[in-house]
Amino acid sequence: MGFTFVFLLLPLLLLIALALCAGSLLGLIFWRSTRGRRGSLALTFTAALFPIVAILVTGFLFVSSWMFTEGQDWERGSMDTFKTPLGGGYFATSFDLVDAPAFLDPAPGAATPPRIVAFGCWHRQPFLRLHEHSPYVQVQVTRRQLLTFSSEAQLRSSLALPNGQRLPWTDRAGFEDTPCMPQAPIGFKGVSFTIWTLLSLCTLGASLGLGVWFWRVRTSPVIWPERSESSW
Repeated sequence: MGFTFVFLLLPLLLLIALALCAGSLLGLIFWRSTRGRRGSLALTFTAALFPIVAILVTGFLFVSSWMFTEGQDWERGSMDTFKTPLGGGYFATSFDLVDAPAFLDPAPGAATPPRIVAFGCWHRQPFLRLHEHSPYVQVQVTRRQLLTFSSEAQLRSSLALPNGQRLPWTDRAGFEDTPCMPQAPIGFKGVSFTIWTLLSLCTLGASLGLGVWFWRVRTSPVIWPERSESSW
């Protein structure tokens, strides 16, 4: 288990524990304020569960971007895995730290993923310089395959680079600003934003509804009064 996963899991467990305590306290307050009135029990039960539901919804909103992009060409990774999409189903993957060395994933024909030394983009054609194995790689996005070259001259020829034009090498951050970086479709971003907005509005509406419900029960007639000491 990576450090990032543990770093995210511990706060989540702490939030759940706090939500349980907050739910118990909220339920007790609602019960003490409305007992003896119609709907008090249902209101108390709902109030006790509300913090847990709010935490689960918040957690879903936090991880939804990972859930909906998993397996897509524009996936950026999750938990302790960080990915820079290269197109065609290939990624520059690192672990634990965003700025850690990146490795080609998947790496066909290699026992271990080769480390990427430099990135490049020419007319929407991504290419890489590797630390070992075949030193130069071109990603054929539409064919979803790699072309490997043993020399820079072969790579230049495949890219149809003009004579005298230097290969535009860059680092990982620079590559993410190039046209070669795959992006999520506009429609996909719209759907994700819509789901996030609807869940946020539902949570806000539920909070307001719980407050209105509490006020209505609190101001309703008492159906069974508490016994006083004089009645004994």
